Amino acid sequence: MKPIIGITTSTATINHRTYNQITNYYDHSIEMSGGLPVLLPILQDIDLAQELAAQLDGLIISGGDEDINPEAYGEIATQCVCRINTLRDAWEFSLYRQFKEAGKPILGICRGCQVINVCEGGSLYQNLCHQVHNCCNHYTGHKLMCELYHDIKIVPGSKLHNIFATNILTTNSFHNQAVKEIASGFKASAHSDDGIIEAIESETAPFIVGVQAHPEALTDAYPHFIKLFKAFIGATEKTRRD
Repeated sequence: MKPIIGITTSTATINHRTYNQITNYYDHSIEMSGGLPVLLPILQDIDLAQELAAQLDGLIISGGDEDINPEAYGEIATQCVCRINTLRDAWEFSLYRQFKEAGKPILGICRGCQVINVCEGGSLYQNLCHQVHNCCNHYTGHKLMCELYHDIKIVPGSKLHNIFATNILTTNSFHNQAVKEIASGFKASAHSDDGIIEAIESETAPFIVGVQAHPEALTDAYPHFIKLFKAFIGATEKTRRD
């Protein structure tokens, strides 16, 4: 049986109705990599995360337009913070903790990378352009998600380096927040030219990786990005065997 991968969703309000949503890039990339994607709605009972962690093989914490509440890392929200969804924060924090405790592989994408760092005790830049001097524009509104934008430098010896086998990787970029203080037990595995952390990974868990880019949107046009998802699926298969 193929590994079953849970993918978190964001919310959208259309015509006074609230929907759970996600781009189809995620499920397409997991399908291409040999996994079976299952979309996870935002649930109010965060204790249900334990049941999902017991039944699913891996977790992708997705991106989205909702900023993490700065109160989660001990700060007061500035005027630069975008839409906050505390229900999503609580749900994804619970999912992360339960999947980690179960020893299941976790991949955080964009906001998902930030969720991992905050959940582990790290902090974020609430808004890069306002808080980091000479920071390049990391949110490219004029670009499509499937287009490349800037380079990142991958740390030799990191899990990300082992996956892509390169020191420089050109990615897309759609984030106004990023890791500030990295959580204990984690290390940065990639940076942009302006010094912003572009990827993190656990120093102890077999596969807990966060990336600021959206590689799921690049797997069709730039097939080498599928390596990340295949490595993730491979980690879930190894966890099953062990």
